[in-house]
This record gives sequence, C-alpha cells and structure tokens, in this order.
Amino acid sequence: MDILSSNREKKLLKLGISLARTKLGKRASTTAIHDELINSNQPFIRKTAITIKKIHDSIPDRMAWQKSVISEVGEFVLWCTIHHPKYRNIILAMHDEMFNDSELSFKYTDWVFSKVDIYLADLILKYTYNKIYDKKLTENFVTNMNLAKFSNPVVAKFNDVITKAINESCTENEVDRYILFSRLLLYIVMHDTAYRDVFFWGTYQLANKLTKKMVEPYYVPLNKCYLKLYVDAKVHTEKLKEKGVLADYDKSLPEKYCVPRARQKHIQRIINGGKKNAEK
Repeated sequence: MDILSSNREKKLLKLGISLARTKLGKRASTTAIHDELINSNQPFIRKTAITIKKIHDSIPDRMAWQKSVISEVGEFVLWCTIHHPKYRNIILAMHDEMFNDSELSFKYTDWVFSKVDIYLADLILKYTYNKIYDKKLTENFVTNMNLAKFSNPVVAKFNDVITKAINESCTENEVDRYILFSRLLLYIVMHDTAYRDVFFWGTYQLANKLTKKMVEPYYVPLNKCYLKLYVDAKVHTEKLKEKGVLADYDKSLPEKYCVPRARQKHIQRIINGGKKNAEK
C-alpha cells in the first residue's frame, strides 16, 4: 500500500536531517558518515553499514529519491544513534534483543557529539517535532493515526524494544519526541512499498536466530524487492508502447500491479465482473 497521507511528515523528517547536517558541520556530511560507519571498529556497526550500502546499490538508478533516502537517511539515523548518549541506548537494546550475537559496546571516549552537538541535535529534534505535531492543521497524520499499534510482529517488536529503551533513557519531556520519530520511521517502513521489502531484507541480514524466524514470512530477495519489480514493469510498459500495443496513457498489467491504486481498481473490476456473471 502507499502512504500518501504521510508525505508531509516524510519531507519534514528529511528537513530535520538536512538542518542537522548543516549545524553539525563536515563530519555530518554523507561522505564523512559513510566512511566512518563502513570503517567502524565495531563489527555490528560495520555490517549494518555494509547492509545499507547493498540495499542502496540494489535500487535502480531511476529511483533516485528512494536511493538517496536509503543511504542518506539510513546512515544518518545510524550515525546519530551511535554518537548521541541517549540514542545510543536504543541501538544497544535492539542489538541485545534482536540482532547479532557478537558483542557491541561503547566507551564514553567513542562519543563524537560534544555538549554543543547534543544541544543542537536536541534543538533540531524539538523543532522538527513541533512542525510535525502541528495541532493547528485540521488533518494531521500524527493525530489521526495510532502509531503505537503495529500489526506486523517484526515492526511491533522493534517498537516495543525502542519504546522501552527511550523510557529508560530519556526525561519525561523528551520521551514523546523520541517515540514520535521512532514510530514514524517504523510506520513508513511497514507501509511504504518503496522501503518495506528492503527493510525486512536488511533486518534479516543482521538478525539473531529468533528475529530471523519472525522476519522469514516477509523476506524477499533484493532482486525481487518492490522497487526492482516496479522499474522492470515500467520498462515493460515502455516497450509495449513502442510496439503500439498500449496507448500513451495506459500501463501494462505488471505496472498496474505495482501501483496500489491502479491495482485496487483492477481487482475491483474483476470483482464487479464476477458479480455480473453470477447474476446472469
């Protein structure tokens, strides 16, 4: 399914990250963050960075926006989680309960964020939170969606672990902000067709045995993930149009299946046709 209702929130999340890069300086650039993560002395962090890169490289160049989101947002969130003293407890909790069995530990000297950096990061988080949670808007994604409930067991487990870590690490005033962002990200990866398949693929690569069993029903190989199939379907449509089989405004059946709204219309036509035949 698509989640057009959260487009505003996704843009604001990216705006917040862009502000953070500007305020935190060169070490928060995409290149610097990638180099630091991929060369980390922590095996789990290094493997996570490699997994993100594999996902990025698997996405067709035609999907430039999604490609950038995977690498830039994915690596930035990982980097911030490592270097912010309160975010760090989240990744430690996820690692211990859901991921690799290899040791993951941090010393205070491993922290990159100074007191000023922490202050800026928290200020940007608060600013972005206020923008997203705008009660003046008549139709607000956050107020209309119950982000605390996730039907998918893997995402629900992520939510439980992250929420517990946040409640144990943050002050009462901070909890709502941290939980909002974590649940927005989880909601997007659970519902957005662009990121759902690759999220489960990446989780599977890093998961411990118990988590792997949870992920298996949703696991799709990278070469069969939604974005790859969608681009292949669009290419198929273009070839049919060149041959004159399809009109300029039409889509091939594979592409229709990749577009949620078009797929729903197609399925509804099949249902309606079945009803008419049954009535004859």
